[in-house]
Amino acid sequence: MGQVISINIEGMTCDGCSGKVKKAVESITGVISAEVSHQSGVAVIEHKNVTKEVLISSIKSTGYT
Repeated sequence: MGQVISINIEGMTCDGCSGKVKKAVESITGVISAEVSHQSGVAVIEHKNVTKEVLISSIKSTGYT
């Protein structure tokens, strides 16, 4: 089991948005899983030794803040 972090995300409006973020975050080495909800605007990410900055950078690369 890894560490769990929650990150607030702005700009997601549909399942496609949350799916795009989930795919980007889960492609990072060290990320175990990600649950992303456009309804709550939150990503809950389980990871091993991934910095918050790397996760945020990945989310921003998809076009969300």
